[in-house]
Amino acid sequence: PAIYLASCKGGLESVKSYLAVDSRCYLALDKLYSLPVEVNTISTSVLRERSWGTGHDALCVAGVNFKSLSDLEISKMDAQVVGLAAADIELTDKYADLVKLSPLIWLGISAQKRSWVNQEDALIEVIERISNQYPGYALVIDGMTSNMFESGTSVDFAADQDVVNDLVGRLSGSPVVISLVGCSSLEKIFVSSKCDFFISNYSTGSMYPARFSGLPGLAHLSKAMMEVVESM
Repeated sequence: PAIYLASCKGGLESVKSYLAVDSRCYLALDKLYSLPVEVNTISTSVLRERSWGTGHDALCVAGVNFKSLSDLEISKMDAQVVGLAAADIELTDKYADLVKLSPLIWLGISAQKRSWVNQEDALIEVIERISNQYPGYALVIDGMTSNMFESGTSVDFAADQDVVNDLVGRLSGSPVVISLVGCSSLEKIFVSSKCDFFISNYSTGSMYPARFSGLPGLAHLSKAMMEVVESM
């Protein structure tokens, strides 16, 4: 939100560089806002050790709570991101055949956090029931997201991919299955826009299909996490 608000006010024109702390940047800001500079990564330790002065060596930590934005501002900000994904020619070519798949179900899994205790068994049961009513169904299985600086084949994603492999191995029939484990945020936004329904955890897991693509779906969340979400 902070970068978006700054761009609306012309505040990005004088910024000389952008630093993503510990690589935590998931969208190419230079493309999103047509910036003349790239985003680079910097570790927390280096950030703490480096001395920051004034002028061009000044450091500004950008952060704005979503509650400070109106619904209209959030809608415009999201539309900008969705537009960037929709205009990506490589993604358009890569997923040209998605229009042939119906229904296309978005399934969010997790081997890290916010996963069901009996995640695999529960999802298999849900999928089997879907297949009974829609035998031509296809699945998009989502897991961890890669940031701008890491490869989608990173070992960090191995646990999620193992869950995907286990699920696919237990499915009856041979449905089309697309794994988005380790893919970028932009790719996930693009693919979610082609789906018909989603099942995922309520937090970041539902962000792509529910928030950016407005899909109908089912989101699950623990009681403990619900209390955290309600206080945000």
